[in-house]
Amino acid sequence: MEQLVKEKNITIENEALTLRYILTRSDRTKGYGARIEKRSSQGGYEEAQQEDLFPNYPQANRFLLSLAQHSVTPVSFPDIVEDYMCL
Repeated sequence: MEQLVKEKNITIENEALTLRYILTRSDRTKGYGARIEKRSSQGGYEEAQQEDLFPNYPQANRFLLSLAQHSVTPVSFPDIVEDYMCL
């Protein structure tokens, strides 16, 4: 299962970017994860994904909304997840 939580358009250094924050659910473990996709106006694409971050939907949804609020990109996503899990 996948659900788009937020799509955000931003501009960095005169380049238009679309960030998509997607909630995922593992069929195997039933845990919730997150994926961030970044598409640039110049045709570039990046993504980062982490499965089984949360046991329930509300926690995963709040996390993704927070990532979107701070315009987290796929490059910084693994570090953010690591820091969050250490709290």
